[in-house]
Amino acid sequence: MSRPTATTMRWCLLPAIVTFAIAMNGCSSPQQELAPPTASVSGTIAVAGKSMREGTIHLYSFTTGEIGVGPIDKKGEFKLDTPLASGDYTVYLSNVSGVPEKFYSETSSGQQVTLIDGDNNLTIDLN
Repeated sequence: MSRPTATTMRWCLLPAIVTFAIAMNGCSSPQQELAPPTASVSGTIAVAGKSMREGTIHLYSFTTGEIGVGPIDKKGEFKLDTPLASGDYTVYLSNVSGVPEKFYSETSSGQQVTLIDGDNNLTIDLN
């Protein structure tokens, strides 16, 4: 009986390798798709009852990593630049002075809002 050559072994293994590659491709988990951004956000913001007159508001989702940003005007009103997906967001501020330091970061703010599809007119009072 003759021993198989290296070339013969390669040709025998080829169908097994192709089958394995096809099977592994079918086993991959699908990427989680983000919901389309359908929540427009505007409103007023205050700190301890005192209306903000400057700065930038940020809404951050720990679930998706999505962030919305908008300027705060002299009346304490804001409107985010782009819509967001519905869900829970943490509110924090930047470009403002005279507010407690904890409101400068999404990790320390502690203020949450829930957005729904459509228009969201929020009244936020950071305490």
